[in-house]
Amino acid sequence: MAAGFRLHPCKALHDARVNYVGQTEFRHPDLRMLVDVNWLFTGNGGIGKVSQDMALVWSRARHVEGAEWRLSHEDEFLNLIRHLGHGHDFDTGMLQVCVDVAAMLRLCGSEMDWDYVYEQAEVCEFLRILRFFSYFFDEYYRDETMPHLGDFLPRLRVSATDRECRLFSRIVLLPLLRRTSPRKAAFGVFYGNYRVAAKLWALDRFTRMLRMLAWAAWPSRHQLVMITLEYHTESFWKRRLRYYLNPLLPGLPGLFVGATARTFLQFSRAVRKLREFVLGDTASAESALRKKGEGRDVS
Repeated sequence: MAAGFRLHPCKALHDARVNYVGQTEFRHPDLRMLVDVNWLFTGNGGIGKVSQDMALVWSRARHVEGAEWRLSHEDEFLNLIRHLGHGHDFDTGMLQVCVDVAAMLRLCGSEMDWDYVYEQAEVCEFLRILRFFSYFFDEYYRDETMPHLGDFLPRLRVSATDRECRLFSRIVLLPLLRRTSPRKAAFGVFYGNYRVAAKLWALDRFTRMLRMLAWAAWPSRHQLVMITLEYHTESFWKRRLRYYLNPLLPGLPGLFVGATARTFLQFSRAVRKLREFVLGDTASAESALRKKGEGRDVS
């Protein structure tokens, strides 16, 4: 603050970041620079608070001579992926994280503890986020000089099918392509709905999806502020009015899209398994009858 940085002028937003996200922002009015100060690895307002064990994170950090502390490569990687999925909905930071991950895999990929990465992603409920990112990175970003991220995480495939990953990547690619031409804001509200649907698909717990549906109708104060970030006012009733009217319940269409897509995928998977089970029993029955008939012929 002695260098000219100031806390965010909106007290409601500052309180929501401090109490709900574990973060605060310092802005420099002249340099137009923003510095985030984070003390928790959490989900953001639309996802809920799922935090890593920070005592464990700092116990793995290493002291750097002439500086403070530096996170382990594993925790830095986890924070990149979690923040991208929980905090930025795979939009503005997607390509930046791809660049960082590519550099990390080249420099220290073979030295990282990938079992720890997988276990922490499972505990903090973003295995699906990690799977979606891994698929996007390997299929759409990397070139032949880069390692495959999926090779380091062979157990990751169970968290989402390839079909889900393809559908999700198409949703992610649309806003990335749109951002190359800011004047053509053709998606409008639908873009925001896709963001919410993307969040929903990233969930690893069905109960959290139900909680999201529950609070969408009446978000808490901190959640409301995080949803209406662009609205810098201290009045909560104005924020709530904007939430309902601009457009009406903006989160519900996206939640419906995501829930419908995930339900359809789960239903098609169950039908496929049932079909395999029935056809398998039929085949075994036909085989038994055939053997029985062959035995009669021999006799």
